[in-house]
Amino acid sequence: MYFGIYDREIVKKIKPIGTKPLLIRILDPNSKGEYFENIKYYHNVLELYVKDDNSFTFNDLKKLNKFIIENTFDEISIHCSLGVSRSPAIGICVARMLSNLEMENIILDYDHFIPNQHIISVLNNSHYLKKQIEEAIYFRNVDIYHFDKEKVDKILKKMMI
Repeated sequence: MYFGIYDREIVKKIKPIGTKPLLIRILDPNSKGEYFENIKYYHNVLELYVKDDNSFTFNDLKKLNKFIIENTFDEISIHCSLGVSRSPAIGICVARMLSNLEMENIILDYDHFIPNQHIISVLNNSHYLKKQIEEAIYFRNVDIYHFDKEKVDKILKKMMI
């Protein structure tokens, strides 16, 4: 299974590689969820309207859990504005819902991410259903933030539509 955590600009440029990819969008409550061309390649899309503060609720976690449990997928892409705080925290939620410690550790060990602690506390104070995934996990965007612009452009060309 592939997963990636992106900012709002990168997610517009890449094309999913799975056959049943999911997209989780973390949007500001004042936005309408801007449409972008490659959204049509996703099997299903969940939009959560969450500010980068304490606005994530147990109901948001339930929506996320329902989305994960009810969909068959081989790729998950998660994006928010900057891809630094909310998206990694949602990625940790997804990793726990999938009972995948490897995925959670990749997110926690990645120095670009600063997972939103409020989202993590909502997760830690709740009970959620789990869906077992037996597949290996491949993190698609590990290299994007560690290279200069020229190298990043080369990486993105390989991932683009």
